[in-house]
Amino acid sequence: MQHATDVGTDPDDALARSETRFRRAFSHAPFGMVVESADGVLLEVNDAFAAMLGRHPQSLIGCRDDELVVDDDPAQVLAWTINGEPDVVVTDRRYRHADGHVVPARCTSRMERDTQGRIDGRLTHVADLTRLRAAEDALATSEARFRRAFDESPIGMGLSSGDGRLLWVNDSFCVLLDRTWAEVVGRRTEEFIHPDDVRVASRTTRRLISGETPRAECEMRYVRPDGSQVWARLSMSTLSDPDDDEPSLVLAQVLDITAAREAEARLAHQASHDALTGLPNRMLLLDRLGQALFRRDRLGHEVVVLFLDLDDFKIVNDGLGHAAGDEFLVEAARRLRQCVRPTDTVARLGGDEFVMVCEIERVHQVAALCDRVASALGTPFDLDGRSLSMSASIGVVVGDDIHSPAELLRDADVAMYRSKADGRGRSTLFTEGLRAEAVERLEQEADLRVALREGQLAVHYQPVVSCTDGSVHGVEALVRWHHPERGLLLPGDFLPAAERSGMVVELGAFVLTTACRQLGAWQAEGRHLTVSINVSPRQLLDGNVVDQVLNQCAAAGADPEGLILELTENALIETLSSAGERLRPLRRAGVAVALDDFGTGYSSLQYLRDLPVDLVKIDRTFVRGLGSEDDGALAEAIVRLGAALDLTTVAEGIEDPAQLERLRAMGCGYVQGYLIGRPAPVEELDLTPRW
Repeated sequence: MQHATDVGTDPDDALARSETRFRRAFSHAPFGMVVESADGVLLEVNDAFAAMLGRHPQSLIGCRDDELVVDDDPAQVLAWTINGEPDVVVTDRRYRHADGHVVPARCTSRMERDTQGRIDGRLTHVADLTRLRAAEDALATSEARFRRAFDESPIGMGLSSGDGRLLWVNDSFCVLLDRTWAEVVGRRTEEFIHPDDVRVASRTTRRLISGETPRAECEMRYVRPDGSQVWARLSMSTLSDPDDDEPSLVLAQVLDITAAREAEARLAHQASHDALTGLPNRMLLLDRLGQALFRRDRLGHEVVVLFLDLDDFKIVNDGLGHAAGDEFLVEAARRLRQCVRPTDTVARLGGDEFVMVCEIERVHQVAALCDRVASALGTPFDLDGRSLSMSASIGVVVGDDIHSPAELLRDADVAMYRSKADGRGRSTLFTEGLRAEAVERLEQEADLRVALREGQLAVHYQPVVSCTDGSVHGVEALVRWHHPERGLLLPGDFLPAAERSGMVVELGAFVLTTACRQLGAWQAEGRHLTVSINVSPRQLLDGNVVDQVLNQCAAAGADPEGLILELTENALIETLSSAGERLRPLRRAGVAVALDDFGTGYSSLQYLRDLPVDLVKIDRTFVRGLGSEDDGALAEAIVRLGAALDLTTVAEGIEDPAQLERLRAMGCGYVQGYLIGRPAPVEELDLTPRW
């Protein structure tokens, strides 16, 4: 007996199973399958082929193959029916879908032959190429777009090999180089790059080619045929050869940034240089000074700093106008630059302040340098047909190991301040004693701020008496400081600090408010007294001075006609261009204007002619020596001038009866001084007639 495994397989059953498997594979294949007769009639189709054409499978049985394609389909005719054709034929066909659109397909047909070798049918695999064609079209469109974007880009584009040889460039790149396409393509990029930038370009390209980075940026200069330079920013990336995994091509976008670079350079220059003179400003000065100190430590020479302030520059600025003042500063800067070597620095800090940084071998060279500066500024300037000379107050400091740039500048400023205080047109070498004085001034300014805030200031009043009958005509309001440690301080002890720090405006406002209240109180009592208030240049330059005066009078209920504003000639010098503009509205409101310290300033008659002045005050220097014939003549000349111009005259500093008698004999209108009455608080003020 045989085992079951030995039982042979029935050939009919095996054939049936094979046919079943084939039919299942045929019907459910994911691609189109077609069985055709020798004359091209469809005998069987699968679901995938029917779906490809949007038809039911049964509707296709019996159709001829050429009935399913579009009329202009270029597919081959059934040449395969001829004996001897290959067993497998591949053709591209264009079928028509049921909705009318065309379905591209690739047909791979296997020929079936009879026993004589004749073809009697074919089995065709039909692949839908719709997606493939769409991808090919998209790729072609993308390539066309890339080519157009490359060639027509407003930014320079270049494609180069790994060794830097340009393979293709667009017109914008040629325009940037000012060369033709033929002059560029085929040449190495470094031939067009500035020699100083070749290393940067080569290093960046090597990083790309080596794969260290997929993209990189750098900035470099190209050189045009005429020698001019063009700054460009390159954005580069690598392209891989299809047959090689290693990157071998470099695609670069080249943007012309010359204008941006020039704008940046202009902005950098403006940020570090004075706009008027072109000299370095404070920021660049400190940098240059730091470099000079570094070189000093390395080379052993000296670093000298000169801090210059032009004396009486406001006379030029206010007298001739700001345009002439600017012209003067530009010429002064040029002359100062000629006083030093090209390696030294001359800077302008603003206004009429200049700083010179010089590197010298020996300290004794400083005196010669200061002499050159004095000579350069003392040579007459020609401004709009006027010949003017100028002096400068100079502070000098020699750098040592403990000095930083900021400290050197600070100490030179301190020394300059001493030069100006000592009479101007001088040079002062910085010492530690000057620094101590500067610290003392800073402390005094700090104390003054506290005094203003905590009410340590008071107003005292000094009588102004009529020379005719001895009656008290008015008073001058004088500020006093009740210092908690130093006692009662007079204006000379703290006004300079107030002027330097700008607190003089706040101080003046305090005096104005207090004096106006007192004037209002006296007027309410029926007393017809005038109150004189000293006005500083900074107060006069304040745009609100007119409103402040009138508002304070209104708030105190005081008639402005009882108020007198006293200005020194020096104050008028500093505010000449705006003094009339400020004073005339006040004069129209009834406020009187007195010219204080008359005869000690400049061009006094010009002020009397051009400004609304009501009184002139004879300075105490002319009163002190009235026993002298010359001094008496000067005082008498001022009195007569006042009478001729219909101006009231007031003499200050009367300390003995002989002075009083001389002034009364001259016809002076009013006097004040210790003989008449010392400044006192209002509650201690004596307002009774003096004779």
